Amino acid sequence: MFPNGGPTKPGKAFTALRLQPLAKALGEEATREDLLPFIAFNYGEFHDEVLLNLAEELLHFVPLVGGFEHAEVIFNILQKLCLTDENIVRERAVCTIIALQQTMSRQQIEDLLLPVINALTKNDWFTSKCSAVMMFSPLYPRLGQTRKAELRNNFKTLIQDDSSMVRKAAAIACVDLVQVVEDTFLEDEFVPIFQDIAQDPMDSVRVGAIDIALALMKRLHEDGLDDVIFKTLEDVCGEKLLKFIALLVACCTQQLPYGKYRCKLLALYQQLAQDAEAEVRVVAASSLFRYCGYLKESYQTEEENENNFEPVFEQSVMAIIRRLALDDSEEVRLALSSNVLPLSTLLSEQCFEKNIIAFLLEVLSREDSIMIQTNFLLGLSNFSGTVDLTQSLSAIKGSVQAVIARSQANWRTRRSILLTLVDIARFCDSTYFSENFQQYYTSLLEDPVFAVRRSASLVLPVIAKHYGIKWAREHLVEVLEKFCNDSRYLYRFVALFGIAEMVQPQLFPQPDSCLEGFRKLLRAPDPKAHRALAKIAKSCRCVQRELSKEKYQSILKLKGELNHSSSFLSDIYTEAEFAKLKALNGSVYSVGSEDLGDCRAPYLQGVLQLIHNTFLPIIRYLNGDPTENVQIGAICTLGLVWDFIARLSQEEAQEWVQEACRQLPSAELEIIQKEVEDEFISADYKPSEPLESTPTPITLTPSYVEEKLDFISLFRTITLTPATDE
Repeated sequence: MFPNGGPTKPGKAFTALRLQPLAKALGEEATREDLLPFIAFNYGEFHDEVLLNLAEELLHFVPLVGGFEHAEVIFNILQKLCLTDENIVRERAVCTIIALQQTMSRQQIEDLLLPVINALTKNDWFTSKCSAVMMFSPLYPRLGQTRKAELRNNFKTLIQDDSSMVRKAAAIACVDLVQVVEDTFLEDEFVPIFQDIAQDPMDSVRVGAIDIALALMKRLHEDGLDDVIFKTLEDVCGEKLLKFIALLVACCTQQLPYGKYRCKLLALYQQLAQDAEAEVRVVAASSLFRYCGYLKESYQTEEENENNFEPVFEQSVMAIIRRLALDDSEEVRLALSSNVLPLSTLLSEQCFEKNIIAFLLEVLSREDSIMIQTNFLLGLSNFSGTVDLTQSLSAIKGSVQAVIARSQANWRTRRSILLTLVDIARFCDSTYFSENFQQYYTSLLEDPVFAVRRSASLVLPVIAKHYGIKWAREHLVEVLEKFCNDSRYLYRFVALFGIAEMVQPQLFPQPDSCLEGFRKLLRAPDPKAHRALAKIAKSCRCVQRELSKEKYQSILKLKGELNHSSSFLSDIYTEAEFAKLKALNGSVYSVGSEDLGDCRAPYLQGVLQLIHNTFLPIIRYLNGDPTENVQIGAICTLGLVWDFIARLSQEEAQEWVQEACRQLPSAELEIIQKEVEDEFISADYKPSEPLESTPTPITLTPSYVEEKLDFISLFRTITLTPATDE
């Protein structure tokens, strides 16, 4: 019947799933007297997958055998499943027993379940005892005092078991049991259990003492903690246990707001930070920010006492930080580098500048590790814009230069510097940035790795928005123009990517309306808002007229055949690096009163002028590129520009925009029109050194379109490898 002599394993696995329909067909009596005894007798022949499904199905069998008064056969099978070698089967059987006891009375639990647990506890095989101990804490609150005492005695027996596997399982179960046992038994019975576990010869068992200590801290009175918990934790040894203590010091600080224990925990943290084992110091350094957060919270909970968090931080925690920063282990310093600058969210600005900024300057000047320097640089994102970094900018510049120069083998490190440059822009003026940091941004636009170049174009509108579109036109756009004539065709894409990002930035949330920012300004009696809006409306029409010319319409005819948006998706190049930056940015088209002065212009106004005077000529020039893929990129980019202008045209035609423009005198509107005509100049792009190759115009035959659609799909899913472009 079966080609291999028997059913397949999937068929066996689903056998247990058919037991419920079979039991319903047989009836209650036949199920409990024939079907389940048969399963109990032959369960050893079943495959592990069948046993797993059987443990799940037995949860629903109580009504099929006539209720709990006839359920002994069910618990008999579950007891056998708790003995199996397969861990997942045992866990499922235990979960089924725990779920069943929730619907049982105390008497039913004592009559049906306790015999099962007692039998499992006294069984010689360790799997049986491990299964039994997992059920102690759920059952304990349901029992009478006599049975509770019996359960506690069984638990103390398992804690002393010869098998380390059983002792480890008991240590894990003790955490939950401590939370349900009565107060009277904590110090007399469970504190000795905790001490036994903390002194166990096996590291894997002693590790459980940390969670038990935390559970006891929640239950014991203040007077019982000194001699019990801290003395034991201070006496334990072993690298593995100390690592767990370092992880949980912060949690202990949160659980124990008492002043004297706060000092003890600080002393314990200092001890861990000086431990001889580097792995312990790594964990201590990694826990720094969390520990300081809970330390501050513990002071805030004591309303009657003065908040001394910052004095303690300056006197004690800073000493720990400085010691870890000088650690011989690079792993320790690396762990610390991710936890220091986030402290800006916990400290006052004065305390932070006095301690951490000075520390940052010191570390950046002496640290040689590229990864550590990078972590500190990325930490600048935690600073508020009011922090004074004037004295540190020189050291930061040196670190940026070193990271870029020494990260040839790690292009992701160079990509992360883009985020640092965005952060630096918040702390220095445009002149300082141009003189000291623009060169590094330009070098990343020219990076040999495609993903870095693509990511560099993403932050272009972020920097342009911060310093103003006029500054960007003078300092950044001219950099894009240089790529148009690069002999390497993949570098010519940088110009197209930069244009696409300036027009429709991906690191800014897409607004419902590009002009919405003007609504609030129009409510004020400032005529500059009306004038700026009118100029944007006239500029948009000017760009629209330019796009309607045959030289651009002939290109736009091709855009409908190509999915122009897919080529410019950036997620595959930035991965998760820029997600935080995207969440922090507002609309790139937002406008404030500072954008209406003589020195700045609204981003939207500047982009429209750039589109007309610079971007469209570049796109048309690259549409004649000798490389077909660059031609397609130009079509895609022009499609983005067309969509943007079409959307903006619909918005400027709205009644509220027209009404705002009508409020200006006719003479003022004529002046604005004259300004737009003077500023918006139609001209072809003229490269300094034209490309030598002759372009081949694109002809959209069906086979060509299909071929290039495949190229665009491939371009979208390109793998981020650290290979360079020759």
